[in-house]
Formats: sequence, structure tokens, C-alpha cells
Amino acid sequence: MNAMSITELRKNLAAAVDRVTQDHDYTIITREGGKPAAVLMSLEDFASWQETEYLLRSPA
Repeated sequence: MNAMSITELRKNLAAAVDRVTQDHDYTIITREGGKPAAVLMSLEDFASWQETEYLLRSPA
């Protein structure tokens, strides 16, 4: 897991996207004061997360 501010993300967007895509990791995006605001993750990992979440909601 990595964390970066919105300002850092703007300056390093391509590298941040490469990192989450290649490493299958996620980045916490923070606002002023370091407050967590959002998550950057690869589309592949997001799709996997959605599928897992759907299966966990489904009655057995």
C-alpha cells in the first residue's frame, strides 16, 4: 500500500497508474492534512474486488 496527496498524484499520475497496474497494489489518495479521500487501483483488481463483493452478498 502506498499513499500520496492529490498534488503528488497530479505530478506523478502515469507512474502511480503503472505502479498499481504492475504491482497489483493500491494507493490511498489523501487531501490536505493527510486525510484519506480515495483509492487508486487497477481496473483488473477493481473487477476482482467487485466480483468478490457480489459473491459475498449472494445468499448461499
